[in-house]
Amino acid sequence: LWGGEPTLHRDLVSLISYARGRGARRIKLVTNARSLAEWEVLTSLAEEGCRLFEVKINGSRPETHEAVTGVRGSFDQTLQGLQNASTLSRSDEYGNSIYVGARVAVSRANLEDLTSIVSLLISFGVDRIVLARRGSDFLLGEAARVIANAMKVATLNRTWSVCEGFPPCLMKAGEMHVAELIQPAFREGERPKGCRGCAYKDICSGPPEDYVHEKGSREFRAVSSSPYLEDLNHLLEMRSFRARQ
Repeated sequence: LWGGEPTLHRDLVSLISYARGRGARRIKLVTNARSLAEWEVLTSLAEEGCRLFEVKINGSRPETHEAVTGVRGSFDQTLQGLQNASTLSRSDEYGNSIYVGARVAVSRANLEDLTSIVSLLISFGVDRIVLARRGSDFLLGEAARVIANAMKVATLNRTWSVCEGFPPCLMKAGEMHVAELIQPAFREGERPKGCRGCAYKDICSGPPEDYVHEKGSREFRAVSSSPYLEDLNHLLEMRSFRARQ
């Protein structure tokens, strides 16, 4: 459940209950978590069957986060919601079935803050961190190095992280963390000339279309070979097999 802010929908609890009743096995809520700062709101969602909470955060400090949200006090509310979700995930109330992730919309405004954001999220004990490109106000090649460093911090702290919108040719040695390679792509990208003959051509969705139209495709170069390709193909085969069950 995502799009805008789902917790503002007055029928959210009923929708979750309906989905659960129709056999939905995994119900995920992508949220700014401000409403989850109220414990009763969080538990009402969990009781109806929502077990995955992905919290959106834009900075490690109020000034960075709230420059994006435009709402004073939203940083503290989001952190309280995240804390509540993390506390619930560690309790035995729902059989340890609550999963808490975080989603960071990467932009020029918070690019240099990413490592601090990841460190902050690790302190809350999140299960997964998604670093997702937002807009085209920075060069992907430059941002990829910052993304890679932030993901190393997560890995060293035993926290799984993935990036979205960053093609594998830019994520050297970080290909196993490129979301589009390990899960179905949300949208197809461009296939510029530089992609021809790439080792990832059969599983990579290509550079983001909007980015290529605005910035061009000079950054993207075909990867001649990859030590990760066999493992990635095996992972995709396993996901496809499970989806058919």
